[in-house]
Amino acid sequence: MTDSFKDATHPTLIVTGPPCDGTLMTLESPGAERVLGASPDAHLRLEADNVDAIHARVRWDASRGMLLTDVGSAAGTYVNGERVGAGHVLQDGDRVSLGPPGSRASVKLLVRLPRDLSAAAAPAASTEAPPFVLEDVAVTPYVAPAAAPAAPAPVLAPPAPEEPVVAAPPTSPRAAVELGAADAGASAPARPLPLVHPPGGERKRPVADYSSDTPSIVTDRVREPGPREAAPRAARRGVSLPRLPALPRPVLIALGTLVVAGLAYFVYGRLRPVPPVISSVLPPRVEPGQTVAIAGTGLGTSAEAVTVRFADQAGQVTSASDTQVSVTVPAALAAKEGVEIPVIVETRAGRSNALFLRVRRVPHPNRLEPDVALPGQEVTLIGENLDGTPLSVQVAGETAEVRSAQADAVRLVVPSIPVTEGRAVSVTLRVGAQAGRPLTLLLGRLPLVIELVPSAGQPGEDVDVRGRGFDPDPADNVLLFGDEPALILAASPNHLRAVAPAGLSTGSQTLVPVVVKAHSGTSSGSVQFTLVRPSTSIFVPRFFAAPVSSTTDQALVSTLLGPVLLLSDREAGPSVGERAVRVAAALNAAFDAAAARPVTLEARDSPPSVAVAGGGIIVTATADDAAGYSRGPDPGMKGQRTTPRALAGFWAALLQDQLTLFVQHQRPSRLLELSPRGKALVDLYAEAERRIGAANGVPASLLNPPSAAQTRAFRDMALMLPAGPSAAAAAVTGRWEGMMEETGTGERPIKLRLRLEGARLAGSLGTQAGAVAMEVPLESATYQKGVLTFVLASGGSPRFFRGNLQGSAISGTIHRSASDQESIGRFSLRYAE
Repeated sequence: MTDSFKDATHPTLIVTGPPCDGTLMTLESPGAERVLGASPDAHLRLEADNVDAIHARVRWDASRGMLLTDVGSAAGTYVNGERVGAGHVLQDGDRVSLGPPGSRASVKLLVRLPRDLSAAAAPAASTEAPPFVLEDVAVTPYVAPAAAPAAPAPVLAPPAPEEPVVAAPPTSPRAAVELGAADAGASAPARPLPLVHPPGGERKRPVADYSSDTPSIVTDRVREPGPREAAPRAARRGVSLPRLPALPRPVLIALGTLVVAGLAYFVYGRLRPVPPVISSVLPPRVEPGQTVAIAGTGLGTSAEAVTVRFADQAGQVTSASDTQVSVTVPAALAAKEGVEIPVIVETRAGRSNALFLRVRRVPHPNRLEPDVALPGQEVTLIGENLDGTPLSVQVAGETAEVRSAQADAVRLVVPSIPVTEGRAVSVTLRVGAQAGRPLTLLLGRLPLVIELVPSAGQPGEDVDVRGRGFDPDPADNVLLFGDEPALILAASPNHLRAVAPAGLSTGSQTLVPVVVKAHSGTSSGSVQFTLVRPSTSIFVPRFFAAPVSSTTDQALVSTLLGPVLLLSDREAGPSVGERAVRVAAALNAAFDAAAARPVTLEARDSPPSVAVAGGGIIVTATADDAAGYSRGPDPGMKGQRTTPRALAGFWAALLQDQLTLFVQHQRPSRLLELSPRGKALVDLYAEAERRIGAANGVPASLLNPPSAAQTRAFRDMALMLPAGPSAAAAAVTGRWEGMMEETGTGERPIKLRLRLEGARLAGSLGTQAGAVAMEVPLESATYQKGVLTFVLASGGSPRFFRGNLQGSAISGTIHRSASDQESIGRFSLRYAE
């Protein structure tokens, strides 16, 4: 060591070898502390495989001297070959190794201390032996070897000067330091070892040797020859080497055992699992329950095989790989706010180094109860970590009065702020410097309707009513579009799914207020729905689902004219209302198809249902549906009895008559065969024919809106089941006009009048021949299953008439008798009135 370091004035660490050979780090004053490691933030940055980001700390303690502390490194910190932990007192000349001393991936350092600091750090009663002094040793001078008697050797170039042979260096760092000290002191009894140079040799300039533990920053150190090159050099100088004495067998066995043990240790070190090493924990500031990501190496392959400890608390590992672990911070750390918490990863290979994070406590508001209020009303803020001081709450930027504060709830009063119903304002809670996420408060009273999606549509439109304060049970909510109740399909505190009703308006577009009644409250009705009606000159019914008063176990399939079907069975669906929506959609599809091609609706027996002829089922009549007509919404329905099969026939006749009248523009008659109430559709056909002619449909002006009498007649026709004996003959009552032709005579006009006399069908047939008009009464008039028969006795020869009813027309043949299959004429009639 040069004079530069003989008398150090401050504690100093000197790097002896890679990666930064000769680098010094000095502690300037007592209390100074420095960090050693591979991190850019370390005071002495040493980038090597065995060096952690923060590997060790050194501190100058005024009373104890220079202290070395390992901070949980994976490879360890060693002093003079022994692993140390925290607060190790360093002595002048100590050899420090960051990582195992024998590893090339470790970094070596030399400790130099001032004399007074070394004396202070030494034990009080030191028994250390006096420093080793190398006495003067006589060295045999260089002697050139004698020439061999063999043939003369070829002339060679003179050999290159060899390095001087010196005595072996001291075997311990302590001896080396003492030797350097003896060389420096004038009064030391030991003398430096003389150097003997070969003839003609010169002293070579020293070269830094990274295989040595001695710092190479000096200029007077000469590299000693290694063991492999000593023998050849000696041979070249002609120096004979002494023969090693033979070793006893036990010694050889012992040496062999040591070699085998060394190899076993080496293999064990290679195969032994490497403990995990963590390099980062993110984020560095966390909350209890938050997930952190730990990066490093050797962290494991599955979450079950890894344990992550936050001080003395184990976190829940959610995922793990060799380089990253995700773990949830334990909730118990909430009490350690602001404290540095060590984080360690444990696997079967061992424990990792420790990194640190800090725990913070942040308020977490979750919801407001209620979240609709007016100024002056009390609201409760629900969440976590809500207590603490100072605590404040602001509503729309105004400070609110806090009546009580607990960890999970804060009661506050809405301050005086401008009110617009449905307006959303923010509510922000602060605890100290930490602010929770803002919550939203709606200004108004419950229940509150905020929005309609869509905001316009025809009757039957599926509407989402959005707001607050609704009842989750659909039956406990009342939804009105104007004055018309709507069918509620589903309900939650913030949503109502409903079907837009028909309403009573006559215009093509009408704004109606939407009102919700729930929890003994009524909304203001400030939100409106635009009800759209089709603007067509000819009326075509559109089917939609409608409610039955306040009950939810029944629903109607209706049109603008009133109810058509009463359903009481949900039929494997979520609700009866949902079934009504499906049936209405199927009927609309069938009526749309009938506008382009002939469509007939028929009743089927298995199962009892209404279906398109040659197509699929539209609606099934179940036992619950049949029983539902005895408890329908109208008082006259009480006690009605029917069967699913009879109900399917009734529905088929009612629906077919509407299809015949409104789409095919023909006279309806099937329902009139079952019930006299079917005459309401027949009368509507007759009125439409008077206004715009036959087969032109029903003008929309006749039904927009329907009169009170029409509304009552259509409702009774749909909800009152046929009772008593069949009155099928009523389907043909009225005045019919047409032509008849017999064999051998030409066509002549006829008028047929049919009427009911009790349950018997009666009437007369009038003809005109020139100026002579004649009207003959009918005999044996009958009508069954669409076939009209009667006998006309005139001129002494009776004639038998048989015709089929098709809509508003009757056509058939004339025979001499009922049994005669050969016709003698034909006739055709059309309904007049």
